[in-house]
Amino acid sequence: MAYGREGGGCITTVFRAVLIAASILIVSCIGFPVYAQSDSSQYNDEYNKNIKINGQITVVDVNRFTWDPQIFAGFYYDLDSDSGSETLTTSLNDGKLSGSLPYGLTYQTIAQEKSFRFEDWGSYSVIGFLGEKRFAGYLEGDDLDKNFLAQKSLDKSSLAKGQLEEVLMDNDDETTITSSSPLMLNNGYKLNLKSISIDGNDADIELYKDDRLVDSKKIQPSKVNAGMADKTYYYTKNVGDQNNLVIIAVHFKNAFMGADEGISTIDGIFQITDEPISVMPEAVFGKMTISDVTDDRIAMDNRENTITLSKNKDFLLAGDLHLRTADQRVVDGSHPLRYYPCREIDQPGNYDIRGAVSRESTGEVTWDRQMFPGFYYNPDDDTGTETLEARTSDGEYSSMLSGDDPYGLIYTTTAQKNSFRFQDWGSYYVIGFLGNKCFAGYPGGSDSENGLLSEKSSDQSSLAKGQLEEVLLDTDAKTTIAADSPLELKDGYELELSALDAKGERAYVQLRKDGKVVDSKQLDLGRNGTLTTKTYYYKETVGNIKSLITIAVHFKNAFVAAQKNVAIVDGVWQLSSEPIMLQEGTEFDKMSVQTVDLTAESITLANKDNPITLSRNKDIVLMGDIRLRTADSDILRYYIYKNRQIKYPRTD
Repeated sequence: MAYGREGGGCITTVFRAVLIAASILIVSCIGFPVYAQSDSSQYNDEYNKNIKINGQITVVDVNRFTWDPQIFAGFYYDLDSDSGSETLTTSLNDGKLSGSLPYGLTYQTIAQEKSFRFEDWGSYSVIGFLGEKRFAGYLEGDDLDKNFLAQKSLDKSSLAKGQLEEVLMDNDDETTITSSSPLMLNNGYKLNLKSISIDGNDADIELYKDDRLVDSKKIQPSKVNAGMADKTYYYTKNVGDQNNLVIIAVHFKNAFMGADEGISTIDGIFQITDEPISVMPEAVFGKMTISDVTDDRIAMDNRENTITLSKNKDFLLAGDLHLRTADQRVVDGSHPLRYYPCREIDQPGNYDIRGAVSRESTGEVTWDRQMFPGFYYNPDDDTGTETLEARTSDGEYSSMLSGDDPYGLIYTTTAQKNSFRFQDWGSYYVIGFLGNKCFAGYPGGSDSENGLLSEKSSDQSSLAKGQLEEVLLDTDAKTTIAADSPLELKDGYELELSALDAKGERAYVQLRKDGKVVDSKQLDLGRNGTLTTKTYYYKETVGNIKSLITIAVHFKNAFVAAQKNVAIVDGVWQLSSEPIMLQEGTEFDKMSVQTVDLTAESITLANKDNPITLSRNKDIVLMGDIRLRTADSDILRYYIYKNRQIKYPRTD
């Protein structure tokens, strides 16, 4: 795992006002509002089961709170068109979201005009619905060419019919197809270039659905003065209550007959699903019911579904939209209950975990845990301090993030004391770094019953040694292990219960790495056992630290059942054995370490010697998997984001 190498606009006034107003509401309770992020494992890799996109956190002391796409990345938002209008509002009464008037949960979304990626088709009506991009209808206008797809659809407005379709494809990438290589579309459709006339004027097109021919047309993309009708293949179908709706449109830039087969270049594709979702009034989605539908708006509420907020709850609201509460150890007037919305996605695809949008060409914007859910934040412990400040200035052709002091990008993060989930081990120092939950050190102390892992490690502070380790596991969930079912850890480790005496008091355990035994210990789990004798721990050299506990497992008890040795584990801790090195000048893509302040326990990075130009349609790696994207627009808009991918559908 390579972490680094040694090396030498203001938000708009309106958006800033929204953030300030939200902050004023809850600053007296917990400080500034923050995005929720359960832990560093909330964003799973492409082979794992789901992606959790958490929203800004609030507290039960705030009677009313509203999330929109700026403070909840789980809602639909398109940077290029600046479209996205979903809102979710909670109105609390004595810790409850009432299921009767006035409702405790209300949701609203509004349709907006969006240009096709192939701009010559004009624009259509798009709407976010439960975080998904949906088609609300074709738009009519005076320019016939610009409204070609609307002309060819009999029922143009989906929303007016009380339904929505998912937008499957909308792109203007140039693609070449031939008579032997069809254009593959979604939902089992494919478009064949059957034949092209010798002069290239006539092209016969066939559309197949699951290998069954469903449509054929003749187009003339290469004839002299060819118009939109000559160059566009379209397919209409009755979809739900809509008659003759264009669900597939493909624009052919040209077509000609080669020596052996026909060839054509495609430069525009639009496809919507042929299976709509109903959004008629009274339609029920989980705990939410549609209360009103107009030509451009959908509203929902939680009628007949009162929700009582208490710690460590997960309420599925609608679709994959959840409402979650923190698993706080203390909930009282000084520590009010924290809660937040979350989208839990398990469908294959690419997803951006994005921050709030900056719309200014010059000025400053700061993303912190309240503005970017890609930064580490744990709502249970209220830990996480990462910030990234962007200072833009006018360049020769566009806005710039200077690579000279004062730097255009400054990243800071600070360590915080945090309790182990298995509380008997005491506490450690946690720090978010590039969005990951990392270990900064064990606190000092000689009490073996309240700082065991610190006492058994030769060097307590990783940060003082110029390094961090990623926290892989920190849990107090009870787990049963046996001789034939070891405790599975991360990075190829597993802990095996190899032997147990008849009384279940003395256990012999072995630690394996990729199947090979690397350590073994005897544990005393009897009545007179102590925290030390009931804790298995493994020390190793990690970077500049010669003896650091990277694995600890607490055994609650053990026994023999049905001639089988069994143990109950109720605390697991694991650090990565591959450190993140933090010497001054260490580079992380365009950012490099400027300071490691041991007094403040903080780390600062900057884009020293790496100026960044913010111009149209840029996608820039900043550090690790944190990137910056600008809008494909004449007006500068940009945000930072992380991309996560799910390759395979969830199976459990």
